[in-house]
Amino acid sequence: MKKPVLWVIALLIVSLSSCSPSLQSEPASPNELPVPSTSVPPPPPAGAFLGKISPEVLTKINHLPVMAPAYIPSDFVLADYRLDGLQSYGLIYRDPKNQCFAIEYRRQPSPPENTDGLTTQSFDSPAFGAAHDLYYSPADKADQPSQLFSQWLTNTDGSYRLVGATTIAQNYPAQPPCQNVSPVEASKIVISIVDLTASPTE
Repeated sequence: MKKPVLWVIALLIVSLSSCSPSLQSEPASPNELPVPSTSVPPPPPAGAFLGKISPEVLTKINHLPVMAPAYIPSDFVLADYRLDGLQSYGLIYRDPKNQCFAIEYRRQPSPPENTDGLTTQSFDSPAFGAAHDLYYSPADKADQPSQLFSQWLTNTDGSYRLVGATTIAQNYPAQPPCQNVSPVEASKIVISIVDLTASPTE
C-alpha cells in the first residue's frame, strides 16, 4: 500500500507545480537604467552650418557684421561669395534646378530700387522689426526680366537685402544665368535673416 500512496503524492506535487503562476521579473529600477553616452557627437556634415556658410568662409568675412538666412530651401548651397573689404559682401545661393538668390550687405546707405509696376508683399522681421517689403514681378509680366528683391533692411551696422536672378546677373556677372525662387520662399528666407557674428548669450 505504500507504493500507490507515494505515486499519488508525486503526481499531486507535479500537478500543483504546473498550476502555479510563473514569476514575472520586476521592472528595472531607475538606478539600473542604461547610462546615456557622454561621447561627443560628430560634427555636422558640410552644408549643415547656419546660413550654409562653412567655418572656412566665415573666417574670411567675419570682420564684417555677417547676417544670413537661418531658413534656406532644400538642396540650396552657398555657391559663391564676394567680399569688398570693409564695405560690402554678397552671399550667392543656388540649387541643382538652377534657382538662385543672394543676400547682400552694404555698410553705407544704398538708394532704394525702382519698384514701379512690381507686386509688394509686406513682412515682419525678427531681426529688423515690422513693416518691410518684398518686391517681385507680376505673373503677367513674363516678357520682361523677372524682378525679385527686398527693400534694404537697416540696423546700426549697415543695410542688408535679398535679391533674385536679375540683380545677381547685374552685380555678379561671373555667375551663370539662373531663375528666381518663388515669392513665398523668398519671404521665408528674408524673414529668417539672423546675425551670425553675435555671441550666443546676446
